[in-house]
Amino acid sequence: MIYEIKDNKLLKSSEIFDINRENTIVIVNSEEFSELENLYDELKIYRRSKTYNCTQIEIHTDYIYSAFYVPSKINAQKRNSFDCIVFKKRIVLIDDSDYIDKIVNNIFNRDERKSYDLGKFFYELLSEIIFKDLIFLDSFDEKLYKIENDIINNNFDKFNSKLSEVKRHLMVYYRHYSQLLALCDSINEMEEDFFDYETRRLLSLYSQRVERLKEETALLREYTLQIQDMYQSQIGVKQNDIMKTLTIVTTIVLPLSLLAGWYGMNFEYMPELTMRYSYYVVIAVSVIIVAASLILFKVKKYF
Repeated sequence: MIYEIKDNKLLKSSEIFDINRENTIVIVNSEEFSELENLYDELKIYRRSKTYNCTQIEIHTDYIYSAFYVPSKINAQKRNSFDCIVFKKRIVLIDDSDYIDKIVNNIFNRDERKSYDLGKFFYELLSEIIFKDLIFLDSFDEKLYKIENDIINNNFDKFNSKLSEVKRHLMVYYRHYSQLLALCDSINEMEEDFFDYETRRLLSLYSQRVERLKEETALLREYTLQIQDMYQSQIGVKQNDIMKTLTIVTTIVLPLSLLAGWYGMNFEYMPELTMRYSYYVVIAVSVIIVAASLILFKVKKYF
């Protein structure tokens, strides 16, 4: 797919790609890019290995090479990767999926701006990568709030798996925003003649947006740690309640055990053994001991 900027507007083009045509944007896959490399020496550049899973940028005299590694909002293990080569008068996007097609299509469909140029397109491309990310991060806030309520209600079902999934996703996005900030810093350090003043201003604003997203992600990660501490506290309280119950039961049973052991010694001359109502007396004493213990624990507010 080829786009061109004509009369300050982003338009689809039916022309065949030509490296010498200015203000063009081409989207190709790796195989198509290899064919273009054979035609144009300018495109014979070193590309990132697919095993290098992070966003990176390389600044050269005539072009900027960026390799993007964008995490999926659905699955933390999945990534959307594409390459972007920005020349002063043209942009080449390399993607083996339909991810970049969707992004550029979104930019094209809502293009109503004046004075459109390649710099603004590059800015909007970056903006599309973080589009609705703040809403996405808000969804984690809701998930963590539900997990926190479950802890308060002593519902620990699948707690570790739920929290681990959120923590893993947040960690992925925290690294993602850090890499985007590093990319923006590298661009801001470039010579001023590559991008015009307006584009550099927009990229500076973009960097601030990414910084806010990174801070929001950091706050959510701290929230997960607080929930983890709350979970450990609740587990500690639950264990203390169990130990308290066991202590109360042991305290009540101990005098009864002493009583049973005392009269289980089978001495020949124990007068109580020959008394007619001794069995009922022992039962009554046992009941009195249990009742007195329960009343004492209740007064002391042990339960």
